[in-house]
Amino acid sequence: MESLKEVYNNLAPRWSQTDWGDKELQKFIKLVGRGKVLDLGCGSGIQSKTLSKAGLEVTGIDFAEKMIEEAKKQVPEATFLTMDILDLNFPPEHFDGVYARASLLHIKKDKIREVLVKLREILKKEGIMYVALKEGKGERDVYDEGFGASRFFAFYKEDEFKKLLEEGKFQLIETIYAQTERNNWLQFFAKKV
Repeated sequence: MESLKEVYNNLAPRWSQTDWGDKELQKFIKLVGRGKVLDLGCGSGIQSKTLSKAGLEVTGIDFAEKMIEEAKKQVPEATFLTMDILDLNFPPEHFDGVYARASLLHIKKDKIREVLVKLREILKKEGIMYVALKEGKGERDVYDEGFGASRFFAFYKEDEFKKLLEEGKFQLIETIYAQTERNNWLQFFAKKV
């Protein structure tokens, strides 16, 4: 089976995203206001572009090198780095916001706590975090005919992820649902306290 990284490298040239979550992206921009934001699992830079246009200083990371190449073409004014979410390398209290749309759902559940600890560490006090996950139970590989590949997903129930945020010393601001053709999305806004 192809690794997740290979799947995304192969998808990079034709990667596009639907417009669910656009309102929430605007809300994130409003909550952060100004400063530095991390686009976590930035893909080809679609949201990085919007964040950058809003006047934020954007750093985007993705573990798929080809996605990063695309993102650099799309948003030359932002900084893009090939980096794994499990191995974040930024100074403490560096970002005013972390935008994690459909990226943390590729992290195994036994690793999510340590990722949240790290995200809290690199966020400034009162820093804003946005997380979008697929609603469901457990974790598994899911075959997608559109992509012709399997990808690993961790699914969450609302209360399950709220508890993780609480344990990670984040204060929940709001939870918003979004429904697409094939998925129910849980979107969390939280603040480092």
